[in-house]
Amino acid sequence: MRVRDEAKEITIRQKAIEIIVRHGLGALNMKDLAIASGISASTIYVYFKNKEDLILKLCQWLRIEILANSIKGLTADMSLADGLLLQWNNRYRYFINHPLNFEASEQLRYSPLYYKTTPKVIEAIGPKLDPFIKKCRKRGELAEMPFELYWAIAFAPLYQLMEFHISNRSYANAKFRITPALIKKAVGRIVKSLSP
Repeated sequence: MRVRDEAKEITIRQKAIEIIVRHGLGALNMKDLAIASGISASTIYVYFKNKEDLILKLCQWLRIEILANSIKGLTADMSLADGLLLQWNNRYRYFINHPLNFEASEQLRYSPLYYKTTPKVIEAIGPKLDPFIKKCRKRGELAEMPFELYWAIAFAPLYQLMEFHISNRSYANAKFRITPALIKKAVGRIVKSLSP
């Protein structure tokens, strides 16, 4: 059995992301990925059983990577407004610094494998995020609601704004850009929407 090389695994993952962003998820295949990664076709199977395993692991890695970066510096004692502002700023910086990861994540979100990674994502992120949410509820800053509704109100607007920012396509402004002032204004509106 071959020894796994972490650098090769990172290269494979990065090349898979590039293929997904440039050509779509349907264009991803193990042979072309091996060529793009500069490895033999058989070597790729040291790291991934098959294409489904690759996509599943890529979804899990991207979700945890993005969320872990999003909650850097988050503490349970932060107010809802401060905690959301921190997360928005963190996500924004991550997306600007890693645009391919953002775009691949958006494409993979529509794969049936994406949500199969949820248990691992919760295991990795939940211990830091859950106390923040619980304390916000306990302080009366956050209404009781399903997590999905919380996420849709709290973060879906940022993803749409990021799409406008990256693509330079919006409804009214072809040169739309996210600014710190816009983030602060959006988070202020979101906090009102999440309040009891």
